[in-house]
Amino acid sequence: MAAEDEPSALTALVAGCLIRTYDGRCQDTLDLCEAMTPVALRHLDDRPEALGWIVAAQMLATYVKGDFPASLALIEGMEQLFAEEHDPTVQAGLLMSHALVLSEQGLLDQALRLIRQSAALHSLDNRRGYQAWCFAIMARIHAMRGELPDAATALAAARRNLWPGGQAFWSDVDVAAIWVATASGDRAEAARLFTLAADKGDALAEVLLGNMYGQGEGVKRDRDEAERLIKRGLPRVREAAAN
Repeated sequence: MAAEDEPSALTALVAGCLIRTYDGRCQDTLDLCEAMTPVALRHLDDRPEALGWIVAAQMLATYVKGDFPASLALIEGMEQLFAEEHDPTVQAGLLMSHALVLSEQGLLDQALRLIRQSAALHSLDNRRGYQAWCFAIMARIHAMRGELPDAATALAAARRNLWPGGQAFWSDVDVAAIWVATASGDRAEAARLFTLAADKGDALAEVLLGNMYGQGEGVKRDRDEAERLIKRGLPRVREAAAN
């Protein structure tokens, strides 16, 4: 790569990493971040934020892979990197990411405390558009704690704060809705939401919806449909886990 092209490549890094990660190619994201780290270090003066972009991309990729200890270590590194940062959107994003990983580890009290702090900061400044994601995570945490009215309130806030043009985090709102429906015992609504996600090509949703068809949960039992969905989604779920 020519030296004059490096700043543009760093700018394009975030989009490239998001595309790879949400396509299940998490290891490709991590490899790209490793390759671009020396470039970011060479451009600390003119692109000081690039190193943070790389660590954030690594965190998301390890989270999607299910490597939560690695995600947590990266978040803690980012907290040190941005310790002197006064931008509320940066601090809100760090709190939100930390809460998300803690919730996956079952540390729900800590996760709820952090996500509330993040929501308060997002109410001051939402120019990065993460507020909907924040409320979606909050809805999941409340649902996991069995606090269904609070979960429903947070889910409504997530939907209300989605940007009109759509965001990469629509899927997180969908996941929160499934959590709330499942925790409420509304299997029919959960099946409806899984169907919407499966129709968008979500492999995990296909497998889970297939299981619901196999067991007749929220839908009429249909073993042929169950087999079709699971056969379509399971190879991609395994591929994503391997990457």
